[in-house]
Amino acid sequence: MDAKGYHWETIIEGKKLWLLVSHFPIPPGYNVTEATLAVQFPSLDYLRQGLDMCYFTPALSRADNKSIAQVNVVEQIDGRAFQRWSRHRTSQAPWDPGNDSLVTHLLLIEQWLRREFERVK
Repeated sequence: MDAKGYHWETIIEGKKLWLLVSHFPIPPGYNVTEATLAVQFPSLDYLRQGLDMCYFTPALSRADNKSIAQVNVVEQIDGRAFQRWSRHRTSQAPWDPGNDSLVTHLLLIEQWLRREFERVK
């Protein structure tokens, strides 16, 4: 995380552990060029259980005003409204505790952001 230049922190809200990455780069085609990314850790043993979904503030929208599927839930994190991106690994590419990590989850999030423009044209 530090090597990529990410500004990050972890917080605990209630029983939830969150990673917050500020100034996370958003690819062209969205309403913003950077946002704060949140990733929820299901437990401290996340490598075994896996990571899922992601959250952004400000909420992302497409610059062409086309809708983005499965982003209509808002989660309050650290006193701010985050848009939940309900994206999941597939049965063809499940979480692999031997190979996956926070780094691979961040790469997957980057892929979800790019793939949005392949899904709806």
